Amino acid sequence: GTPLPGREEYLDSEKYQLKERDWNKPGNIKPFLTRLNRARREHPALQSYANIDFIPADNEHILAFHKWSDDGRDHIIVVVNLDPRQRHESNIHLPLDDLGLPHGEDFEVEDVLFEEVYQWRESTNFVSLDPRTKPVHLLKVRKP
Repeated sequence: GTPLPGREEYLDSEKYQLKERDWNKPGNIKPFLTRLNRARREHPALQSYANIDFIPADNEHILAFHKWSDDGRDHIIVVVNLDPRQRHESNIHLPLDDLGLPHGEDFEVEDVLFEEVYQWRESTNFVSLDPRTKPVHLLKVRKP
């Protein structure tokens, strides 16, 4: 682009262009964003920035963290594949005490974005995330 004299902006910069978008076109992220925003509304744990603890993962391309509501009744585990091109798998290591979970018992986590339920046990659990189909888990902890 051509810079405007005496300014940081560029002539015909995207900053100033209106682009027509087909929000219903196949492959659009509109359905994903709708589910994400619904989860944010329905889960108090996702409504604050002051409540985050990172969870160790065995793969550097996987980021995991735990969020909880002020009253301690809503716990969400977020697991993200940071690589936009490849599937990545990892064990994540949960802080059972912080999650209010007993040691040695099975428990369920529900992916509130994709409406799937997983049976987990103890603190080390496996995740597999493919950026094309499921780049993230938003897991609600179901206490036994």
